[in-house]
Amino acid sequence: MSVLFVPAEVTLPASRLLEAAGGATRVISLTGDYIGYLDSSEHVRNRSGESQLPSTPASQDPML
Repeated sequence: MSVLFVPAEVTLPASRLLEAAGGATRVISLTGDYIGYLDSSEHVRNRSGESQLPSTPASQDPML
């Protein structure tokens, strides 16, 4: 078994990407005192999942 520990709360889509890229069997997320959510780039671009930022238009968002 291969485990990847991440100092963020990883969403399911992001954990699947990390498992595939890193060859990990499971991704272990921290809860409380973490850097924030780690979501897939697709969810961030689409402002879905935990990446919802309704107040900033995507064209003006420095994170994209």
